[in-house]
Amino acid sequence: MPDDGRFAETGRGRLKIVYKKDRLRKYWLKKNTPRSLDFAA
Repeated sequence: MPDDGRFAETGRGRLKIVYKKDRLRKYWLKKNTPRSLDFAA
């Protein structure tokens, strides 16, 4: 089933992108978010 293979590939790619963005966001928040706003994140 070629469709399933393509879906799995795009799914994996999407997960990688989301993971990278999430790590970058957390890193940015650590560097730039004041202590008082940590709870709102």
